[in-house]
Order: sequence, then C-alpha cells, then structure tokens
Amino acid sequence: MHSTYPVSKKRFIFISLLPNLVFDIIPLFLWVVLPINDQDISSFLLSFASICLIIGAGDYMNVFNALTQMPKGTLTKLYGFNSYWYYPEKNQAEDSPAD
Repeated sequence: MHSTYPVSKKRFIFISLLPNLVFDIIPLFLWVVLPINDQDISSFLLSFASICLIIGAGDYMNVFNALTQMPKGTLTKLYGFNSYWYYPEKNQAEDSPAD
C-alpha cells in the first residue's frame, strides 16, 4: 500500500505491514497448519507465500528504517520510492498571544 498523505509512525508501520500479513503470513500459516492432501494446492500456497515474502522486502526495509530513524511525534510522507519524515508544524493559533 502507498499513501502520499502524511501519516504517523505507527500508522506508517501498519500500512506497510498489512499487505505482508495478508499475502505472506496468512497463506504461510495455512500451509503449515492445515493438512492439505492436494499437492497442487499445497505447493501453490507455499509458492505464493514465498514469492510475496520476497516482494515485501522493500516494506520490511521501510519499517526497519521507521523504527530506527523516526523520532517520536514525527510524520512521514512517501514520494516516489522515497519516504521523508518531519516534525509537524505547531498550530499558529496556539503560539500567538491572545488579543
């Protein structure tokens, strides 16, 4: 998934890992836990989960960078293949003295 709107650190991690959970972890879990007698379905689940796990490597890298580099209270924004984090500006009304 990709969001060009600024999001918080927690939401960015959630957005990055959700497709990997759905397409990697759940099929892999089904392949391990369910006794599937049909060899074609079993090999399809394993192949699908393995390929999606490899394709999600960029998402894992983004999550690692977010966990190690983003300070608390920052927002991140994706632009192309790059992600940028920044401190949000404070509301001008809060900083200005009351008249």
